[in-house]
Amino acid sequence: MRKKALLLIGLSILIVFGIGIITSVLILNVPDEPDKPNEPKLYIASDDTYYSGRDSRETVNGNKTLLVAGRYVNASGSSIHYTFIKFDLKDKPKKWDNLEVSFYVYEYLRERDAVMYVQVLQYKYDWNETMPSYDIRWNVPQLSYDFQMKFILGLYKFNITNHWEEIENNESFTIIIFGYGGNSSTGYFDNHILIHSKEANVSKAWLPQLIWS
Repeated sequence: MRKKALLLIGLSILIVFGIGIITSVLILNVPDEPDKPNEPKLYIASDDTYYSGRDSRETVNGNKTLLVAGRYVNASGSSIHYTFIKFDLKDKPKKWDNLEVSFYVYEYLRERDAVMYVQVLQYKYDWNETMPSYDIRWNVPQLSYDFQMKFILGLYKFNITNHWEEIENNESFTIIIFGYGGNSSTGYFDNHILIHSKEANVSKAWLPQLIWS
């Protein structure tokens, strides 16, 4: 009886020891996270809207399929339209080499001497597209122009890797797109672009997005 007990104890020790060895081997052989994603990781914008620049009473909230940027001229006069696009940084990948922003220009009009700009911004406070666009516009930090944008149709993409140190400690960051048209003694010229918003029913690649690679 004593021999059987000793045999069972011995077998138990061997089983426990064997399981420990197998577990250690499995843990040691777990592959490391790759140096960077095999394929780019795409993050759709969390919020987007625009402000038409007319006056403090006017509000343009989100849930629009198109965003407007530039000088827009119509029967009621001329105004500068500012587009705001916010990207979330809470779930960013751990390893990457390049960081890009892209959006799709659905339409543009350039009558004369127009220049478009894109800025990368850190907001002093968080915002969302249901807020009054006037409040969003006038809480924008005054930064120098970072990117000059060409008038194009189709996908527009620019690299913001060099801006990472400025925004890495934030939960989100915002880009603002705007531009100015020429003018003459007879008035302003219409120069603007239309951009697919995140609510647009189009290909995912055409939505405003952050691209990690």
